[in-house]
Amino acid sequence: MRHYRLIILLTLVLTLVSCAPSASQIQFAVATTQTPYPEIAAELQTGIREVTRAELMDFIQKDKKNLKTLTTSYNCVNFSIDLVNRAKAAGMIAWIVGVTFADQERHTFVAFMTSDADIVWIEPQTDEAYVFSDIGRPLCFANHPSKCWNKGLITDIIQPAECDPVSHECRQE
Repeated sequence: MRHYRLIILLTLVLTLVSCAPSASQIQFAVATTQTPYPEIAAELQTGIREVTRAELMDFIQKDKKNLKTLTTSYNCVNFSIDLVNRAKAAGMIAWIVGVTFADQERHTFVAFMTSDADIVWIEPQTDEAYVFSDIGRPLCFANHPSKCWNKGLITDIIQPAECDPVSHECRQE
């Protein structure tokens, strides 16, 4: 009886191994389940990749575009558009996130898909990193999750957002 169990177990293992996807299929499958949008998942096939949180923060620290002056014609939307363009040029997965807070203030962030920290939101004017949030929750700092924006809870999220650099209006992409 014990030999039969061993044979069944070996047959099951061999069946599972022969049906297992290749390493590249596993990597894409994992990335696809973590990536919230098909358009972003498709970027994984075009040379744009997930980066580690350390790589992201290194890129953000070296990127000095956030030092540009905030004006009525160059605001968070423009900072976000520029950061997404630079990130994609560097081979990173990034998209704009439009957020409305409980006090009705609207703001844009840039979301990055990372391989070790899931989604990280970057405030493009200050380079602060935030943990991915959702409607009905606060937006909290990645390095200090107990410290959150003082604008209240998030009431609306548009992502990936397509924003007009002149009118500063954003809509669902």
